[in-house]
Amino acid sequence: MKFITINGLRNLLKLKFDITEEMYELTEQGIAKLIAGEDTLSGIKQMLSPNWKVQEKELDGKYEISITLNK
Repeated sequence: MKFITINGLRNLLKLKFDITEEMYELTEQGIAKLIAGEDTLSGIKQMLSPNWKVQEKELDGKYEISITLNK
């Protein structure tokens, strides 16, 4: 995808990964505190356009993921 907005990110997470808004914190610049497995993390990274930055922290075999707009 060439460019995804914050609303587009929310829709992508719901449609492709069945991740609802209750599963993460919405921030001004994206989302935070999404807990997901390695396959989901990999899929998110592959689908997002370069205007997004994905950060992850490993937690007992899962990942806490933050996705923010690059400035």
